[in-house]
Amino acid sequence: MKRFHIISQLLSLIFLPLNFLLFSCGGSEVLFQPDYENNIYRSSNLSNSNIKVIKVNDNRILSKESVKPNSAGTARVGGFNRKVPYNLDVSVNNFVQKSVNTILDTSKTGNNFVPVTINLDTFLVFEKHGLMNESGHFKCVMNFSYPLNSETTNVINTLSLREFSSGIDVTDYLGDLIYQGIYQCTEQFMKYYNDSAIYIVPNESTLPKFTLDSSKPKETVINAYRRDEFEKNSLASLRITYLSGDILKSSYGAHYITFKYDKEQQFLHGVGYGVNIITVENVSSNLKGSFFGFGGKYVPRYYFLSSMQGPCLTGGVTLMLGTERIGNNTNFFFGPILEEAFGLKLGPILVEAGLFQILLLGSDLLPSDLGYSFGFGFQF
Repeated sequence: MKRFHIISQLLSLIFLPLNFLLFSCGGSEVLFQPDYENNIYRSSNLSNSNIKVIKVNDNRILSKESVKPNSAGTARVGGFNRKVPYNLDVSVNNFVQKSVNTILDTSKTGNNFVPVTINLDTFLVFEKHGLMNESGHFKCVMNFSYPLNSETTNVINTLSLREFSSGIDVTDYLGDLIYQGIYQCTEQFMKYYNDSAIYIVPNESTLPKFTLDSSKPKETVINAYRRDEFEKNSLASLRITYLSGDILKSSYGAHYITFKYDKEQQFLHGVGYGVNIITVENVSSNLKGSFFGFGGKYVPRYYFLSSMQGPCLTGGVTLMLGTERIGNNTNFFFGPILEEAFGLKLGPILVEAGLFQILLLGSDLLPSDLGYSFGFGFQF
């Protein structure tokens, strides 16, 4: 009873501060307020007095009912890097229209101009977290269409991929990535826009004719890779464990586990390999010794939060096999080590505590045992 009293005190010291960080840090969303006077837009050399964006079609809303007009992706906030929505304080289509017109400086455009429609296929920000750094990402697919004459519409497809990495939080830099991405798409459009074959619309009464979606572009300058799932579909974990029981006095283990999944989800499972250094003292058989083991490991893990941060339950099955020599006898043994642990994940760091059971068939030194376990690791 004394041992488990000490364990409970250790758990309180480890988990209470982490629990405070989990539930006290970060908000429910990140709200981005556009600044159209930012240096990226205002330093533009793409000014064109003959062009004006008259409409932006947000195709994300048409293809996915769950996409809100002002949704731009996700960010990570708080001590446990919880995933929260990253939203604009205006609709994305209005933001893109005003941004491109600002970059092109359409304030100089007269009553007659080339009407440009943008079909927005992808507009997504997200963050990734590695072992020692964080990275922010923005992907944008914008299809610019404009009339070549009264009957023909040309389409120029553009793609921007922006990334920023740092050893500190990157959420505040996501806005700059958005500005850079929209500017890059506009720059690609202007690069392939044929200024010598422009078709000036004579009056605004004809504008609705040029705001229709163009399903078959006459020309595709850049083939945009259209994919909405950018989060990596694998995770790796390096885990250090300590086990102690009645017969198994100490076991130090190091395992490398790879988790695979299709989308970010709360239940993961992975396989890997590792080593264990075990010290045994079997009082009833008057035997003691130590040995080194290598084996594979299967690890299921369930996170209580969809962000894969905070509290989690972890299992483990390690297959041990080898030989032991006692006097003149050599025994072959094999069997599993089972682990059940409760853990907390803070960024890439995972701390766990729980129980273990071991059953080695054929072993006289360590036939079976149970006890407690502690784990510390990194997930990246």
